[in-house]
Amino acid sequence: MPNDGIQIGNMPARPLTHVFGVEDVAGKRSTGLQTIEDFVQHLLGLAGLDPSIVAELSTRITNEISRAMAAEARSRKAEVPINGRFTRPRAVSSRLRRVANGFWFSPDTFDGWTIVWVPSRSVSAPAALQVPLLAAANLDRVRLTVYQRPAANLDAYAPGAGEWVGDVQVFRAEYPIASLLPDPLLTNPQLATLPLRGVFGVADMPAAEDLGLGYMFCLEGLTASGAPALLGIAQGVIPPVSATSRDRGWGRTPGGAWFGLGDPYSLPYVVSEAVGVEADDPARPLSQAVTLAERLEPFWPDAGLSTVEAVIPESVVEHAGQTIMVPRQLVVFSKPSEATVTDLVSVQAAEISLTHQYVSGLTVRRYDNDALLTEGVDYRVNYRRVTIQGINSTGVVFANATYTGRKSRYDLVCLDPATGAISVVGGTERGADVGEFMPVAPSWLIPLYSAHVTRQNGVDLIPLQQPPKRALLKGLEWLEYGRQRLPRLRRKMRAGQPIRIAGYGDSITELGGGGSGSGYYTVPNGTYRDTAWQNQGGYFWTGRIGADVVNALPAFDHGDGNPRHVHVGWNWFLKAAIEECSGSTVTYDNWGVGGTNAGQDEPNGLYPPRLNAMTASNPDVVVIEFGMNELGGPFTATRIYVLADYLRSLGIDVIVMGVPLIATPNSVNSIDEWRETNRQLEQGALAADVAFVPVAAFVDPDSPCPLGGQSRRTVSSTNGINHDGPYMLAQYGKLLASLVRGM
Repeated sequence: MPNDGIQIGNMPARPLTHVFGVEDVAGKRSTGLQTIEDFVQHLLGLAGLDPSIVAELSTRITNEISRAMAAEARSRKAEVPINGRFTRPRAVSSRLRRVANGFWFSPDTFDGWTIVWVPSRSVSAPAALQVPLLAAANLDRVRLTVYQRPAANLDAYAPGAGEWVGDVQVFRAEYPIASLLPDPLLTNPQLATLPLRGVFGVADMPAAEDLGLGYMFCLEGLTASGAPALLGIAQGVIPPVSATSRDRGWGRTPGGAWFGLGDPYSLPYVVSEAVGVEADDPARPLSQAVTLAERLEPFWPDAGLSTVEAVIPESVVEHAGQTIMVPRQLVVFSKPSEATVTDLVSVQAAEISLTHQYVSGLTVRRYDNDALLTEGVDYRVNYRRVTIQGINSTGVVFANATYTGRKSRYDLVCLDPATGAISVVGGTERGADVGEFMPVAPSWLIPLYSAHVTRQNGVDLIPLQQPPKRALLKGLEWLEYGRQRLPRLRRKMRAGQPIRIAGYGDSITELGGGGSGSGYYTVPNGTYRDTAWQNQGGYFWTGRIGADVVNALPAFDHGDGNPRHVHVGWNWFLKAAIEECSGSTVTYDNWGVGGTNAGQDEPNGLYPPRLNAMTASNPDVVVIEFGMNELGGPFTATRIYVLADYLRSLGIDVIVMGVPLIATPNSVNSIDEWRETNRQLEQGALAADVAFVPVAAFVDPDSPCPLGGQSRRTVSSTNGINHDGPYMLAQYGKLLASLVRGM
């Protein structure tokens, strides 16, 4: 259409029936709505034609316009043109696969399968059929034939040539099995994509209309000579008992007739269309978002195979001006290694960690004389925490603990936006601190999921691109709410004045250990805080996190005789952010004391000598972090309110941190107790009208996109219970620091 006329882009996606007209009469503008017939007759009448000719031409032109607009409506539904470089498939119909392992038809009985599709709307450019297949050893290729027939006859007549007189063959192509399956010899279903467009030497499948027609996709296995070959397929979700063949599909054995599948069977599939936008469309912003079209199954148990498998759900990815449909598909991971491991451990009253998270076949022998120690008599093993502890031990016995250690690994499941292909970026295998070794995707790939891969304990899938749940505090986004409650900090940042931060909490603030007594809790910093020196503090030296990780941390000398101070706690991130966003010089004082809570007993947070010593240092902002040592307790909200309200009465800005995620498989506390304490921390902070960092909204296992992309089986990498390592501490630090960025 001409640019100065009726623009197609402004037309509704339905047949044109009326025209909106504007007319200037005697200097006044009037508008009116006419039917298309009246409008055409009006135009022809202006030409001075005979009324009888006008009527005939009006009918013909009206019909042509209606047909053209109907075609335009179908085109807009399918989002064509499809000739831009951003052309991609988009699912228009699908049936999910049964998610449990083992539900498939093995390639030992059937040579043919038929999937039935009844379009719910017109599809101008069918793009592909996707099905999870298994191949027999002699399978050379798969032939796909698509028949069109009236939907009313889809259940009564079998598929295939000659089965029903009204069948119309609309597409046929053959695909080498090597081009369909990554590993044709794999004994599990793999997602196969059978293109319906662009197949060399084969005409594209024509448009599928929603005119009471159905389509039967017949898949047949063939050997190299063209003889029938056995072909397996995954099972679909169980349909209602009353479902008919169109809802289930058809099967065939070599030389046999097609038969409709019965209860409880169905066949999974995805039919997609080709859609796209022009390459330089300025209306498409450069953005990225992932929307799941179905539920993510977060855990996939080990199936006893040589590889580890999981299924990613169907999703839509918005990226760089294009929309990419990612179909539901199988992802295969290599299994991490296992080996015989010997740890030198000290058997004592305290629990001592082994260097692997997954162990079996443990034997313990004294180091000095190789005498065998007996489990249950000389020591006990906590297989959840993977620790060893002496029984009736009055001292320390050094021993060699020998076992089969199985490593785990984090991989990334990535999307190539140029091709739509899914690939796996492998990570580093580790014994127990795999959470410190999160892989990084190449710049040209989009990481969709992180996968915690174990040798015998399944796979955890963690989404990486979905937006996290919105966290609202009294109706405001948590960042805006918090920034409004930091007036002293904001004023000093804008003036470029010196700022003092006080970190006030338990061992997660302390990040060391070993100090005690009033000389410790009434004085900040010192050799036992923020330390990775093995002689001064035990936060990082538990045996679980590797010495190579700890020794690689940048070291700082605070002038107190400890040369191995580290700046990995979240308050160091807050300090750096303030300095980056202002001209202020920031001093950070660490007042953390391990094992404490927010109570009034010595040396807890409301214990007057400890609290008074901290406030006497005149901090501008105090970051409160308590709760880990009172998970599920009833008094957290009251304690936090009293503490925060007191500090606020002194003119001090206050930020309350939520409790980091605990490694619930190993902890004595439940995830519900953790959630309850975070709820109470929020309640106390809101009651005191101070800033709050809603940690739970970002790391809860039920969060749409957990912070850091980690499974809760691998958080708390320093002790396997409730002490995070440098990686997750950095994630919390960035969350805290975001409060001051942009203030």
